[in-house]
Amino acid sequence: MKAKVAILLIALLSLSTGCNPTPTATPAPVDTPAPTDTSIPPPTGTPIPTATPTSEPPQPTDTPPPTATPQPTDTPQPTPTPQPTDTPQLTNTPEPTSTHTPAPTDTPPPAGLGTTRADAAQPYQLFEFTFNLETDQHYIGTISDDLAIVDLVGPEGDITCASITINVPKPPTESQAGRTMTYLATLLTIAAPDWPEGTAWLNQNLNNMGESKTTYNNREIILVITPKDDMTTVEFSITAK
Repeated sequence: MKAKVAILLIALLSLSTGCNPTPTATPAPVDTPAPTDTSIPPPTGTPIPTATPTSEPPQPTDTPPPTATPQPTDTPQPTPTPQPTDTPQLTNTPEPTSTHTPAPTDTPPPAGLGTTRADAAQPYQLFEFTFNLETDQHYIGTISDDLAIVDLVGPEGDITCASITINVPKPPTESQAGRTMTYLATLLTIAAPDWPEGTAWLNQNLNNMGESKTTYNNREIILVITPKDDMTTVEFSITAK
């Protein structure tokens, strides 16, 4: 390198002084090697840190004054739990005294028919029967044409038997036949008003000659029909048993 520089310097000086020096053989140019890249490549991987610009440190911002801490509100005091009151002691309940109730006995049936002498006579009196006390136990009712006789037997306050005897002529008139049925039905009303089949039983047995008998609610019912030459006798009685 230094030789090349010297040769160039001599050549320049010769040109400037007008001297023509004997030309020297120009050495063949030597291949100058290509300059190698002397730049240092940046290291791979780690990035090159950039320069941090210097600046004044940031001024601290005004710190806001602390807010006032709210004062705690008064916590309500728990209400006192009421103390249990003393439970009153139970007093001894006295045992109920045993009252012996006698067992109900069967009610005896009434001694009579449950009707008074006067009440039994009243319906027949409407038919113009006249009643007379023949003895202490018989209250007899008769009618003017002697078609029928009523006999009420027993105490005045509660008779024990009611009966009627009817002598129906042969042949009977329409009036006599109608009155016969009315007198028989009236006896049912007096002595057995609670017998719902009474009328049906009576109508059925009026066609039977002789005796027909039945019982109902402690009562004995008897119907006797006796034919005669000039009349038919009808005897109807209801007696308390």
